[in-house]
Amino acid sequence: MHSITLLLTVLAFNVWVSSSQAQYNTTYGTIQPVLSVDFADPSIIEVNGNWFAFATSGNGHNIQVAVSPGFTNHEWRLMNETDVLPDPGRWAINDQRVWAPDVIQTEDGRWVMYYAAPALNDSSKHCVGAATSTSIVGPYSPSDEPLACPLEEGGAIDAAGFLDPKSGNLYVVYKIDGNTMNAGGGPCNGNPGPDGYLHPTPIMLQQVSKADGISKIGDPIQILDRSDADGPLVEAPSLFYNNEFSLYFLTFSSNCYSTDLYDIGFAYSTCLDTEFVKSKYPLMTTQSIGVFGPGGADMTDDGKYALYHGTVDRTENGEPIRYMYAAEAGQAGLDMSALPIF
Repeated sequence: MHSITLLLTVLAFNVWVSSSQAQYNTTYGTIQPVLSVDFADPSIIEVNGNWFAFATSGNGHNIQVAVSPGFTNHEWRLMNETDVLPDPGRWAINDQRVWAPDVIQTEDGRWVMYYAAPALNDSSKHCVGAATSTSIVGPYSPSDEPLACPLEEGGAIDAAGFLDPKSGNLYVVYKIDGNTMNAGGGPCNGNPGPDGYLHPTPIMLQQVSKADGISKIGDPIQILDRSDADGPLVEAPSLFYNNEFSLYFLTFSSNCYSTDLYDIGFAYSTCLDTEFVKSKYPLMTTQSIGVFGPGGADMTDDGKYALYHGTVDRTENGEPIRYMYAAEAGQAGLDMSALPIF
């Protein structure tokens, strides 16, 4: 095994403040959300010129959806007329704790939504489910069984679909929610228990059928995990492929979602079926863009656009209220020179 060096600068974000304000680069400052309602963990997909965003439970719905006629300098509208996932499935508890949805389209034109919901036989943990619809805005009908449910490891959350442009294969990437197993409490169960142990929170990659987006092909593989620098976890994975550099990129969040340490980082690899290499430079932090706890990002498949959330306030019980922000990726700004690729 040997390392080669790669000289490149990628993934600096131009962050759009609003339709009436100028473009804002990732230096210190204040930017504005594109959707000013509680809309956490947004995912993004473009369909026939319209942009759709799906988000964690809020505003009275299991899954929220917003739409915009364009990504940049356009208004996003919350479609709060109906719940696109009224039932998360017979394996789940239906109590509006449905997290981080992501939507893809299968070969036969159906839409598949991946999401996490609390498990019926252990309400302290979530599992990843899948639901289908003939319309992108639902309603979605859940599968009878979860897609990933490793309760003995902490459960699973934050699923996202990825169609690999190189192989044509369809994958789902998700987090094993190991921090739910930590004994020490603290933000996001981030303190070790008496044994001094923090459980792993690996990012897993599962191939699924292109025909239905649900049937699993082979076993999941691990492509990333937390380190001490990540605090108690890594989560919110999103994959894309960059043709110019022939690299796969994985964006993710680390540290605890309710603190100002929550951020958006990235890792990269020349192939999918191996551990990704983390960059030492995060994409977004509270300090770098002036948004408290940026996280839960989702990238378009080409890596050009992203949605993410930031905390703007707290509920009466202390939970963060997170608005949606938008960003456009560029090919300059981050010093990624001489990073090892294995």
